[in-house]
Amino acid sequence: MTFIGLRVVRGPGWTSGTEDGGEGCVGTLSELDLTEVTVVWDNGTRKSYKGGRNNVYDLLIFDNAQICVEHPTVTCDGCGEDRIKGTRWKCGICQDFDLCSACYNQDKHDLSHYFLRFDKSSTSSVKVTPRQDIKKQKCQAKGIFKGATVTRGSYWRWEAQDGGEGSKGTVVDITDWEPSFRTKVEVKWSNRSSNNYRVVHKGKVDLKCVQPASGGCYYKSHLALVDVKDAVETDEESSEDESISFLARTLLHEHILRSLDAAVSEGIPDMLTAMREVVSSSEETIKPGLRVVRGPDWKWTDQDGGEGNVGTVSEVGSSEPETPRENCVVVTWDTGSRAVYRVGENNSYDLRVLDSGPTGVKHDSISCDSCHVTPLQGIRWKCVSCFNFDLCSSCYYHNEHDITHVFWRYANSTNKRFKVPRRCDSEQTLMKGIFVDAVVCRGPNWKWKDQDAGSVANGVVLSIKSWDATDTANSAAEVLWANEKTNTYRVGYQGNVDLKVVSSSSGGYYYPDHLPILGKYRQLHIQILKKTTKTKTTHKYH
Repeated sequence: MTFIGLRVVRGPGWTSGTEDGGEGCVGTLSELDLTEVTVVWDNGTRKSYKGGRNNVYDLLIFDNAQICVEHPTVTCDGCGEDRIKGTRWKCGICQDFDLCSACYNQDKHDLSHYFLRFDKSSTSSVKVTPRQDIKKQKCQAKGIFKGATVTRGSYWRWEAQDGGEGSKGTVVDITDWEPSFRTKVEVKWSNRSSNNYRVVHKGKVDLKCVQPASGGCYYKSHLALVDVKDAVETDEESSEDESISFLARTLLHEHILRSLDAAVSEGIPDMLTAMREVVSSSEETIKPGLRVVRGPDWKWTDQDGGEGNVGTVSEVGSSEPETPRENCVVVTWDTGSRAVYRVGENNSYDLRVLDSGPTGVKHDSISCDSCHVTPLQGIRWKCVSCFNFDLCSSCYYHNEHDITHVFWRYANSTNKRFKVPRRCDSEQTLMKGIFVDAVVCRGPNWKWKDQDAGSVANGVVLSIKSWDATDTANSAAEVLWANEKTNTYRVGYQGNVDLKVVSSSSGGYYYPDHLPILGKYRQLHIQILKKTTKTKTTHKYH
């Protein structure tokens, strides 16, 4: 059984205070590792928890209908629901008597009877004590249920449907996003518009609670433990090439595209939005500002200044006039040179992504467990072996933590990840360019008049920092000029590079084979978007 999308509550091993919102507050399981799970609580908090590590179970399964659990031949004898969705409760005394979770927790049927809990549609079950024996253990579920007041959550991607940042709405209904159940909520916003959103669909939560509502009661000791040993992951551990092949086979197959076209004609989700989600979950969006190094198909000798020299994506190609050609990008190297490179053209990939921090990539609620920077910005590296252990790129490249451990790479804040080789088995390359102690002068995007004391003046880089305080990372350099004045300049921010190196300095080492290949999904992206532009619809929400 896959666990991504389960609705959970705190369990017997809970030691994390009130970060979930308190006893009974509900969350969604959004990530799964060998030793832990990550939950997005309905209050918006995102944290990792133990799922059986050292026999500690932090969580319980509140509802599994969201991962398509259904009992096709069983009807609830309390409410008459056909094909019970989620956990099935079968009376151990009466012949052929079953309840759905809602009826079971509403104390329908004889409380002195024991029941069998079926967590999936199989013959295996767990016997639970009569409800009359544990009345004091009954808890109130709270979260994104009918009547809750909500606002934008961490996976929001619906522009200003809600009326703008900070707007509040009320949950008016919870329905199914087939083939899963209880995964879609209808919200009526303060601007009087109503739209449907993901509350747990595939682990995505578009909303967070401002004021939770009741989701009914539950018997805490009767719920199943969240145990990662019982979980099955789909393609989470696949290599990059395997994942790309899988996406190409499944997403581009013509009958799937036809099905999606039909869905759009019925107003179920907007095709372009759905495909944007596919691309983002496939790991990358190519943006100006990415810091890059030469990649696997490099054939341009030392146009970059040599192996390990760093550059910035300045422009992204498209079919529009006056842009670089499609499936290509323009890179401004720290040496000051500019050229066009392939990011999928003729199935060739000239570049790798060294740092996505300058484009604003961040992982909310995730900290680096070495340098403790919060939130972690740029590429995230998560240890496969250790519980809840993450590194930023700087610490990963500097060999913090055990280099014999395997890591997952997260290029953005989606759940998509790729397993990379062990660092102890991989070769490193020295990165060179605009780093601390580099000697620099005016570069191609200079617009600061004579701050540098003249066009032939040089300066020394004092630090690499954010240009805009919080939205980006490593997007600027602080420079001390020969006139003893200090100023900060763009090195990646929105693709701009105000400086070029006179004498490079080292930014440390990196692992080339561990980095994302820029544009590896670009061809898939373009084919999908070309297909979607053929479909016209006035629907703007799902």
